[in-house]
Amino acid sequence: MFWMDDIDRARFRLSMWLPEELTNQREQIEIWDGLMQKIVTSWRPINGQRFTLGCDPFRNLKSMDVKQANRVGGSASSSRQSDGGITVLWEYDPSIDGNKPKQEWDSFQPVCTYRYRPLTQEEYFKDVFMCAQWFGAMVYPEQNVEALIEKMFAWGYGGYGLYDVDMITGKPKSLPGRYNSTDTNQDMVREIKDYIQFHGHKCNHDDLLNEVKMFRGVESFTHLDLKTSFGMALLGSKSRYREILGSEDSGSIEIDGLF
Repeated sequence: MFWMDDIDRARFRLSMWLPEELTNQREQIEIWDGLMQKIVTSWRPINGQRFTLGCDPFRNLKSMDVKQANRVGGSASSSRQSDGGITVLWEYDPSIDGNKPKQEWDSFQPVCTYRYRPLTQEEYFKDVFMCAQWFGAMVYPEQNVEALIEKMFAWGYGGYGLYDVDMITGKPKSLPGRYNSTDTNQDMVREIKDYIQFHGHKCNHDDLLNEVKMFRGVESFTHLDLKTSFGMALLGSKSRYREILGSEDSGSIEIDGLF
């Protein structure tokens, strides 16, 4: 699986190109499907601690909803026929950045961004999992659009799910990702502010920086699909789930084409 044509390149903006031998690395496991309440066979990424994929699925509005939104907000674009957002975060790599101050890290950066509205939700879901498989990224989804999580398990990508861990029990939550609420939005604001302060000068994605610049308050997340996906990636990065899974690999990567 790879970026095969101009259509893919128009949707996905990449600032890192992985060597072919580091792409599409996966293995099969048995995993609990929290929606169907049963154990299923799924793929999971090998060395999934390297990248985190945050996603902001768009909702399929009924025609009446679109008409109502148009009356309130003007154009179809501004009416919140929202786009799908994807951001892949390259996690902190100690083999590259060691004990450097945060401001000097080359890792802990977005390396792929996507803001696009395919004709159907299913096409967007395919883009999410194509991207996750290519990078070997764990996926931290917005739980409000349950259809994405349903497809994650139905298509055999359940092992790519990144879960929050209960602080009291130490066990993963029942579903990957997080429900998008006011508290979640506030958490994303804090994480994005921290990122901009320490790492923003290293960011190679002006599309993402432009959305951050447009931010006026938590209500803005409704209109900033890429920023929301980045916020989800940053929240997913803080999950302790990968510590529970354990890792036999340090997670370092030799970069061919960070640009």
